[in-house]
Amino acid sequence: MHHHVRVRERSRGFSRPTCSSQSSTTLLCASLLSGGAEIESSDYLVSHCKAMLQRMKIVNPQLEIEGIHNIWIIKPGAKSRGRGIKCANRLDQILDLVEGDPKLIKENKWVVQKYLERPFLIHDTKFDVRQWFLGTDWNPLTVWFYKKCYLRFSTELYTLDSMDSSVHLCNHSIQKRLRPLVQRHRSIPADNMWSVDQFKTFLCTKDREAQWDTVVVPGMKRALIYALQTAQDLIESRKNTFKLYGADFMLDRDLHPWLLEINSSPTVAPSTPVTAHLCAAVQEDTLRVVLDRRVKRTANTGHFQLIYKKVRNSFPFTRVLQQKK
Repeated sequence: MHHHVRVRERSRGFSRPTCSSQSSTTLLCASLLSGGAEIESSDYLVSHCKAMLQRMKIVNPQLEIEGIHNIWIIKPGAKSRGRGIKCANRLDQILDLVEGDPKLIKENKWVVQKYLERPFLIHDTKFDVRQWFLGTDWNPLTVWFYKKCYLRFSTELYTLDSMDSSVHLCNHSIQKRLRPLVQRHRSIPADNMWSVDQFKTFLCTKDREAQWDTVVVPGMKRALIYALQTAQDLIESRKNTFKLYGADFMLDRDLHPWLLEINSSPTVAPSTPVTAHLCAAVQEDTLRVVLDRRVKRTANTGHFQLIYKKVRNSFPFTRVLQQKK
């Protein structure tokens, strides 16, 4: 069944019929509404809009968090600790950034990602999650997940009206140089960090504590395994080696984790009371995995949990590449 939509433009005071196709109606209505028009008898459109959004979610899983401001985050690939990262919502701004550094232009190292505009906030403040994991072999791919992690906050309240780093970047090396906003909630400390136990306590006040174990942790584990699987064929496997990584995640409003990046040399400096405890523990537990467990397979591995171990499949194209070397 097709419906005709009648639109009344408030500024001109006249009605105009539109075409009856669903897609054309949606586009036209969106355009008119953004200009201050009203749709008469629009209740039946709600079901169509909901159905369309569900179809869009299938092809775009990030639909809920992308927002409507078209903000992108631009990262220089040759730098670390948040240096040189900018946010922009115009193509000309992005091109100005990536073409402004001759060295980076020559090396062609830039990462441009769609910014997650609708994250889960704590007291109206943005944060990310630093999650350690350990790789002890690439074939079989062996991944250890650290059960303790910590949150890093920005110093300003979250807003999309500003592209400033104090709002959007949670890197401790950036935020430690800034003074927290006076209006920021007092439960967020001046050093901008929470332990995972503090976060669980906060979730408990929202009746969402169970989602840490049912949504957040399983999602982070899946993301890390998938990321390492994509790189497995590109890494030369060397026995008797290991690597401690630091992954950064953001959570959406349903607490689903989204992997931002993986750091190959994460800091283990005791920069705050939270990291003073955790960094010492993760280093000790790393030695338990790579040394103690080598002698005794049942040795205590601390907070590290083995989440994946599987031999790499030998695909035809991989064998061809190996033959050509």
